[in-house]
Amino acid sequence: MSYLILVVLYEKSFTQSESISSILKSLIYLQSSTIIIWDNSSKSKDVSQVGKLKKITAGLDVIYKHTPENKHLSEIYNSFVNLSPRKHDFIVLLDHDTVFDSQLFKAHQQAINAERNSNLYLPVVKFKNSIVSPGKQIFFKSLPYKDLGPGLMSSKRNTAINSGMFIRYSYFTETFKGYDKRLKFYGTDDYFMMEYRKTNETFYLLDYSINHDLTCNPDSDNIYKFKSSFHESQKAFLVLHGNGRALSIAGLVVFIRRLKHTLKFRINFFTD
Repeated sequence: MSYLILVVLYEKSFTQSESISSILKSLIYLQSSTIIIWDNSSKSKDVSQVGKLKKITAGLDVIYKHTPENKHLSEIYNSFVNLSPRKHDFIVLLDHDTVFDSQLFKAHQQAINAERNSNLYLPVVKFKNSIVSPGKQIFFKSLPYKDLGPGLMSSKRNTAINSGMFIRYSYFTETFKGYDKRLKFYGTDDYFMMEYRKTNETFYLLDYSINHDLTCNPDSDNIYKFKSSFHESQKAFLVLHGNGRALSIAGLVVFIRRLKHTLKFRINFFTD
């Protein structure tokens, strides 16, 4: 089983990235795989650091790409496959702060034996012990699951976050037509799931949970980072559901959300 693993790095060193540290714990399952580190940090990593990482990964293909202009996720996701010199069985998307161990890839390979036809395999993603992915999506409302078991799940009215997705390479490169370029750093996951549901009735939930930090969650420890993330996520929401228009049903939903957070946190959520 070969993987094309993308890690989007931002203002972290290789050793500071939880995702890279987690990959290093999983090398036993990553033979014939390629790791692409797309670095959106203002300064590039030293050549010696890249060389050291290549040595630690025991001969795996490690490709380093630096874009100091902080490219949008939609741009990165639409182009990173072209950096790989060959095809793979699955694509794995990771932010720089996702925590897991080798059992994630073991769970995926076990799931392949159980269900070979799925184009998407997802772990359960938790933030502060609560399930944040996958999640139910009814109209404009996202509702978390309290408990989930492994196996096939209906794609209908379900969404998921990017980090930890196992996407079949052939689906991503042949059927999926790419991400909406208007999306910056939020909304690409919802967009992918919206497109996925059009041609796939199910996805497979892995028997594995990963931990992931979410600054765009109201329970985030830093309210000001949450506020900034909230504004960006709502801009993406308008692109996804209101064609970018504030004067729409989606725009009304955004207004209500801003009012709710303003009253709850006593901070003005109507300004950036």
